[in-house]
Amino acid sequence: YVRPGTSQGNGSAESPFIRVQDAIRKAKDYDIIVLADGIYRGYGNTGFYTQGKPIMITSTGLVERCVIDGEQRATCVSVTAGEDLRTVIYGLTLINGRSYRGGGFTCSSTSPQIRNCRISHCSSTGRGGGASLQNSMAQILQCSFLSNESAQGGGLAIYGGSPIIENCVMGHNNAKVQGGAVYVDGSSKCVIRHCTLAANTAGQGGGFCSRYANPSFENSIVWGNAPNGFEFWSGSNTVQNCLLQDPWTSYGTNNISGNPGFVALQESNFRLAAETSPCIGAAQRDLATSRDADGEQRDAGAADIGADEYYDTNADGFLDFWTKRYLGNTETTVSPTNDPDGDGYANVREHAWVTDPTGETFADSDTLPDEWEFCYLHDLSHDEQGDYDRDHISNLDEFKQKTRPDAALDSDGDRIAHDWERFSFTDIPACTPNTR
Repeated sequence: YVRPGTSQGNGSAESPFIRVQDAIRKAKDYDIIVLADGIYRGYGNTGFYTQGKPIMITSTGLVERCVIDGEQRATCVSVTAGEDLRTVIYGLTLINGRSYRGGGFTCSSTSPQIRNCRISHCSSTGRGGGASLQNSMAQILQCSFLSNESAQGGGLAIYGGSPIIENCVMGHNNAKVQGGAVYVDGSSKCVIRHCTLAANTAGQGGGFCSRYANPSFENSIVWGNAPNGFEFWSGSNTVQNCLLQDPWTSYGTNNISGNPGFVALQESNFRLAAETSPCIGAAQRDLATSRDADGEQRDAGAADIGADEYYDTNADGFLDFWTKRYLGNTETTVSPTNDPDGDGYANVREHAWVTDPTGETFADSDTLPDEWEFCYLHDLSHDEQGDYDRDHISNLDEFKQKTRPDAALDSDGDRIAHDWERFSFTDIPACTPNTR
């Protein structure tokens, strides 16, 4: 057992370790390492290695609550010592990782399972802002890659091997050169199945770029990427039963076009919003996975294209996934304009953000309400001591003072942000820059 803290234990449930690496060193084959909710930073937590062991490292609850913070100085998780599918990473959020290859996690000649993880705001100076797979047969399942950046493969870079990527969401990633969401090279035979690649950007291949590789795309969405969805250079490419943004008749077989109709693209909620989506019931049955990115059962007779399987039992515009998580059932009819918890955010916004309409949500283990973070900071990667708008007031102090953390305004023209002046003087005095 591991829990963030300052008092080192012996790894028991009553006296957990405070560093993930210590638990890995002690672990025997097939042990399960359980991480308590919290943010893991510092020596032994940032940049831990699985040491070639067939073990499982897992969180205890919602993925957003168990955070490995790379602190912009290391890959969050490294699997590089011969591991195979018996090594499992489950239910972790990886943020702020930074490396030459694979900011969030890296696999080199290894083939672990990475399941139900969230990789966001990681970066690489080379390949794979979110993750890098080299000569790997890893299985990447039910993961999300959001707002990562690299030269090649903003979300994920694959070189060689034959990994399987299923039920994953890749959005708002950026590659300065090629492959906003995914970059594939080196004769790789990767399979990308039931994934959603949307709102990614790159110099070439905003959604996907393949060079001298043999990738297979199945039952996936590639939409809203810039400057285009695909960029293929040589190799043998298979694209079938996908919804594509590019002129889709030039790619593979049985592909379709149209707006998939996401719940909230800007908020990275890429679930299907309505039964009118062209993705619904359009997947090829023999290529369909049994469950979607949220773990919901797919329709065996007519599954949906993309990472999400659409369910809205009472057709009120609020997905079963959200109503079941926060309201306990799928039958309650939800009013979009109501605000049950009185936090100023109507149900329609809480649904877009996947936050709790009955009370403040603290999914990422900090003291800032998730609703406030989504409204002003756009995601959950920012902690209390951060300063999003660089006005010298922390995010926590902005929250307490009820000032905006995303706008360093200066209407009096003295080049000093309002929030700093109010925090320091309770008003907006006529200050000069050298008296700051």
